[in-house]
Amino acid sequence: MLDKRAWLPLLFAFGLTACGGLGGEPQIIATATAAYARLQSLAEPAETAAANPGLPIGSFTGAVRHGTAGGRLPPNMAAQLQYGNAELGFSLAETRLDEDFRFRFENIPLTSAFSYQVGVVYRGRLFSRRRPAGHPTEAAYHQDIAVYDLTHDSSMVTVSRIDMLIEAVRLGDLGRGLRVSQLLRYRNRSDRIYTSGRGLGDGREASLLIQIPSDAQVMRGDANGRYLIIEDLEQAPDSIIDTQPVFPGDVHEVLVEYFLPYVDGLTLEQPFSSVIQGDVTVTLPDHLDVVSDSLHAESGPAGQGRVFSGQLDSPKLAFEIRGNPFATSSDDRAVITSETLLPLGLGIGALAAAALAAVWMLARRHRRGESRQIDSLIQQIAQLDDKHDRGQINHDLYQRRRRALKERLARLMQANSAESRP
Repeated sequence: MLDKRAWLPLLFAFGLTACGGLGGEPQIIATATAAYARLQSLAEPAETAAANPGLPIGSFTGAVRHGTAGGRLPPNMAAQLQYGNAELGFSLAETRLDEDFRFRFENIPLTSAFSYQVGVVYRGRLFSRRRPAGHPTEAAYHQDIAVYDLTHDSSMVTVSRIDMLIEAVRLGDLGRGLRVSQLLRYRNRSDRIYTSGRGLGDGREASLLIQIPSDAQVMRGDANGRYLIIEDLEQAPDSIIDTQPVFPGDVHEVLVEYFLPYVDGLTLEQPFSSVIQGDVTVTLPDHLDVVSDSLHAESGPAGQGRVFSGQLDSPKLAFEIRGNPFATSSDDRAVITSETLLPLGLGIGALAAAALAAVWMLARRHRRGESRQIDSLIQQIAQLDDKHDRGQINHDLYQRRRRALKERLARLMQANSAESRP
């Protein structure tokens, strides 16, 4: 976590009110300098992937296209292919694109134990696609890469969806309150990748600024270096800076978790640097109620949480929460104690994102029967596999999310099987 005083100029450049956006990616992207250093560090082990004889040999082909209207690719571009694994090391192959911007890598050893990542540098940035370990089964693979020009126009980025899970908690160091988990989806309406253009001095750039309510405290970690958490500045709320640029489309997601002190009611106000234009869903315990002109209760059986939803076109999220979930005993499932929260917190990070997403999905589908929940989890796993195959998600993050979803699916299927026994 960082002291906000050190980042005050950057925060004011973004705007501490909802007056300018920030913004994700379906592909891996970094500055060319940082990307090159990362590739070189991975290729340094003495025993490289290429030093293993007896592996079948294949080829990797593909083409580079420009995703920005009117954009032009420079001649004589180079493409690199990195392959191997952490145990045996990584090898690096390089080739030039032909006049049609196609590339071809020959004599590449193929094994399901290796991952394969091909990339090109365009205007100082590395654009790459990754084929994960476990997939090579044929002798030839084709992988296209899209590159984009940049935009710093924050008006192109909006918040297209907000899913919130609110839980009553008792924490030893913070007391009684609400743990708020938000999955934010951003949309880039342009055909350029969005970033603020403000470097952080380590090869990364600030893209999105996410503020939390003024009385809240950030609970989520930095997600393997993706986020910068900035706190402890008087008269300004804690904030999170996302360093992943926002690619065109509706694909950029950010997970935010924070704690709000709570007694028997509060008004939640959260400003956004990007305008909210989309669906908002709030799931919370039966003991709590949402009062809002924009969010309305969905019908459903009692005892399974309450869901409020609606559409917003606003620079901030604001609604009242009423009720007293602490009127019940600490053993009530609606209240999470610090003893319960501690083991859960050990898995925070990328695993938390997958688990939270699954919780939201299950909370909304539980009323429709356990079979629908199982189908939903299976579909999520399939979609996650597809994103991984297309290089849209980091391999380690993919493994953690998939493991969390499979564990949740196994528990649900076991419970369903037990209930069906005579």
